Amino acid sequence: LNDYLAAFGGNIYYDVIDFISNTKAPQNNAILNLTNNELTVFGIPRIFISDSQNVEILPTGNKIVLKKDRDFDFGGRVQAGLLTFYGNDFSFRYDSFRIHLNNIDSLNLAIIGDEVDIYGNRSIKKIRNNIQNITGDLLIDAPENKSGLKNIPQYPVFKSTTSAFVYYDVTEGIDSTIYPRDEFYYQLNPFEISDMTNLQAEDLNLGGEYYCGDIFPVLKQNLSVNQDNSLGFVFEPPPEGIPTYGGKATFYNQIIL
Repeated sequence: LNDYLAAFGGNIYYDVIDFISNTKAPQNNAILNLTNNELTVFGIPRIFISDSQNVEILPTGNKIVLKKDRDFDFGGRVQAGLLTFYGNDFSFRYDSFRIHLNNIDSLNLAIIGDEVDIYGNRSIKKIRNNIQNITGDLLIDAPENKSGLKNIPQYPVFKSTTSAFVYYDVTEGIDSTIYPRDEFYYQLNPFEISDMTNLQAEDLNLGGEYYCGDIFPVLKQNLSVNQDNSLGFVFEPPPEGIPTYGGKATFYNQIIL
């Protein structure tokens, strides 16, 4: 009771995490492995990790594996601010207050738009491309600020640890056979996105290289948000131009992805 009152008054740190298991017979609520003390818990549709940073987990199969010190493993969807991660082999670590995203199938992004509604809220616009095949860490908040009592603007933070890819074979309105992903793709360098609850177009400026079959050589140009909310770039060739189709011609004009 004293802890609850102190937390409610903002005098001590606390967290908002709870596990609500709701199953129907004959499914168990939980199974304890006596060899490693890991508790597999079923019937959990979602887990709120931080209400101040807008971070929640929707585990695949409504299942997590709970470990010592409130750590747990899971797969599924992680919503963090304006970013949504899909994948498996995810691990939440309580003490460091982060999620190790070991196998991200895709990352969906959204940004804050310029339009404002009658209540003064700015619009949210989805980015049309996904970032795929990533590994990284989601830093939810400072470890000593799990309750969000302090406003630390840079959180939540995502740090990728490997290269990632943007493909263009499923672009809306384009035949999927025209830009096969083994020939046409943008390879991102490891990157970092901070303040993910207030992400704006100018915050996305991601380094890497564009591979475009045999049309042009590899283009080194940062990826950013286009006017149509797609990820792309505008490339200005040097005065001498760049070779195209293996040197059959030289191209001098602007290239827009």
